[in-house]
Amino acid sequence: MFAIVVSKKDLAGMNIKQCLLKQFDFKPTGSRFEGSPIYSYKGITLYTTSEESINCEHIDKKLNAKLIVFATKHRSEAGRASLSVHAPGNWGKAELGGMPQKLCIAPALYMKAAFINLAENASHLSYEITLEVTHHGPYLTNTPCFFIEIGSSEKQWQDAEAGMVIARTIISTLLNKPQEAIPCIG
Repeated sequence: MFAIVVSKKDLAGMNIKQCLLKQFDFKPTGSRFEGSPIYSYKGITLYTTSEESINCEHIDKKLNAKLIVFATKHRSEAGRASLSVHAPGNWGKAELGGMPQKLCIAPALYMKAAFINLAENASHLSYEITLEVTHHGPYLTNTPCFFIEIGSSEKQWQDAEAGMVIARTIISTLLNKPQEAIPCIG
């Protein structure tokens, strides 16, 4: 089971959610999460939270998932159009959610696959593709997770084409499970 989490407070997250629902055959499960319908597609469950994603401490305890993808906005003073992937956590102070000096379990193979898929899917867009440094919450204790984001201003957060690229990237990454590393012998 995979989970995608978007926030009602996040324009990019809501854009990505609409693109996921439009582009893929997500069906309502009949259940709700924090008052919002839960959707499912091929073992992927889409949740909408009322919290900012960076403040969803221990959300993994509420979800039945082996991997969580947070689909969100990226904010930058530079305002560059960007699409990014990164793991949550804080190397130092917890100024944007999470816990001080606590890192989440980073699913490296999925993040690598998401980054490669993102670059391929966005080749027609004028967006910078980045692998960001870990710099904010939430803090999850048991479940690997990563963020995939549209940045860096309200204009990009609402860009339907960027939302479609993120939606396609998430689904292709989760459905085409990355190859596990081959151990070295010898």
